[in-house]
Amino acid sequence: MTRQTVSVVIPVRDGERYLSEAIESALGQDHRPLEVIVVDDGSTDRSAEIAGAHAGIRLIRTPNRGPSAARNTGLAAARGGVVAYLDADDILLPDSVAGRLRVLEEEPETGVVLGRMRLRREPGTPKVAPIPRRGKDAFEGVPAAAAIVRRPVAARVPFDESMRLGEDLDWLFRMRDAGVGIRVLDREVLVHRLHDRNLSLQGRAYAGALTTSLGARLRERRERGG
Repeated sequence: MTRQTVSVVIPVRDGERYLSEAIESALGQDHRPLEVIVVDDGSTDRSAEIAGAHAGIRLIRTPNRGPSAARNTGLAAARGGVVAYLDADDILLPDSVAGRLRVLEEEPETGVVLGRMRLRREPGTPKVAPIPRRGKDAFEGVPAAAAIVRRPVAARVPFDESMRLGEDLDWLFRMRDAGVGIRVLDREVLVHRLHDRNLSLQGRAYAGALTTSLGARLRERRERGG
């Protein structure tokens, strides 16, 4: 049986500190065939230079339009039948792609597969409470921006380019609203760094922006009874 090509899409904006390790974790996946696409979202640091120094990756440079647009750009360029998303400061575990792809191959009704994350707190970063696991289909502790998804499904439900905060969770909600089967594996699939530039650690500013960006969609879902 022909093995599916998986396209790993990494959006980056001024991510020179951790980008190389993210790329290496993608290139180091157990699964083949695999392509790695880095979409540089108007970085002002050395992100594009760092990405371009890695053999075996495709680099796309765009003006700054936000992470949603960067992921959609990578999706449009992908050659694989399955797309895996990875943030530029995270690290895929070696069997992350192969393990989740196996679920897609065994479950035709499933369009998106996610897993849990292992937190890595960088020096100087505040401690955070452990994320509760509230059920096999709950999204708590699930890195939505590190999903693996069938490319036709991703094309049908792209990321909302008007959103720069909470866009990954919004994307999952819209996937569910569209009737896409979503599987959450109860095992870790990546390492998520906690560092001084994590938006989610920037307190009230992040909370306020997230409430604003997601509020309208959540109200709409309540009105529909979703």
